[in-house]
Amino acid sequence: MDGFEKRRETKKAQIRHAVLLLLTTQSEDFTIRKVALQAGVSQVSIYNFFGSKDGLLMDVLKTYIKDKTSMYSKYLEDDLSFEETIQVIMMEEKKILSLTHSVLAHVAQPQELMNLLKKLQEAQLVPILIALMEMAKSQGVINEDLAIADLLFYISMYQREMLRLSNQDRAAEPEISEEKLIHFFFYGLIGVPKQES
Repeated sequence: MDGFEKRRETKKAQIRHAVLLLLTTQSEDFTIRKVALQAGVSQVSIYNFFGSKDGLLMDVLKTYIKDKTSMYSKYLEDDLSFEETIQVIMMEEKKILSLTHSVLAHVAQPQELMNLLKKLQEAQLVPILIALMEMAKSQGVINEDLAIADLLFYISMYQREMLRLSNQDRAAEPEISEEKLIHFFFYGLIGVPKQES
């Protein structure tokens, strides 16, 4: 990569960082002008790199998801238990869902974004979940008969609820803590199964 390409990639990274910062702190008042000011670049540069506001937002979300799924792959290579790995993935997926909702609020073509998300899930998340299921089955911690669709449904059900809880009024007492929700994810209503002697 030559000097021009390095500068270009550095600017794009600054812009992506600015978008993430603005979406997580001032989501309702998101503009290209504010991104340019935050990133220290011109609005023209943003349009040259990403084409449009939608192009920018989709690129940011795509890059964010790729970074997270790359991180998940590293967790699978580490010597973590299934419970530790899935807990980290659930917390990170909550962040992805939150960012996705913020991006959806600002794109002109939401269906295009949803199509992108579906492709990313199929190409990146599903292979990781398959590897995770195989690991869990080898550790004897999940039912041998579970299909990937079952696990995806189960995880997404908890993610949606965690996202709803995180979007509640901060001053209000939470209905349930994230820790309790994660406990339910792993142990259901029965709790930790008793060890047979």
